[in-house]
Amino acid sequence: MDIKIDYLNQFDVIFSCLDSIGARMELNYRFKQSKCKKLVDLGVEKLTSHVKIITDDKACLYCMKDIFNINEPYNSCTFMNIKTKIDKFNREKYLISLIALKGNDFKEIVKEFNNKVSDEKLKTNLLEVETIFHNITPNISTINSITASLAIHLSLNEDKNDLITFWGKTFTIYKTHLNKDEDCFVCLNKTD
Repeated sequence: MDIKIDYLNQFDVIFSCLDSIGARMELNYRFKQSKCKKLVDLGVEKLTSHVKIITDDKACLYCMKDIFNINEPYNSCTFMNIKTKIDKFNREKYLISLIALKGNDFKEIVKEFNNKVSDEKLKTNLLEVETIFHNITPNISTINSITASLAIHLSLNEDKNDLITFWGKTFTIYKTHLNKDEDCFVCLNKTD
């Protein structure tokens, strides 16, 4: 990520929808060094999403780093460059990324995925691929729309809550306030 702090200084509010936790942490750091007033971080994984408001007086992303899933989701372009072995822990993410990359060419997806898997128990079939494909398409757009709406709601309604989490399986919205980490090196090194 090559975003200059001078560039961020031009904005009052930044909406961040980055896939990588590393990129989000980098933007969080650069935001804290800028004159920008508010960072609105949006994240979606499967049927769960969050919106986090970051200002000078609210916890930043690094303050809450312990609640992030350290197993980052795989980008759809990553499947073509798999360097690690597919195992029971990363299987689903690789399969979903291949389906996102190939679309509805189900037989080709099964063939390509199974060629990369050495353990028979991890192989896929047409039924699984079609089920994922048909469930993934409406869910992602619905969750993204809900998350965008929550981001606007939270950024326009100033209250002490600075984090909204949405659980799509139960349609539950949870609002909370996170305290700043007193030892957060990002917040402690904020420049004015």
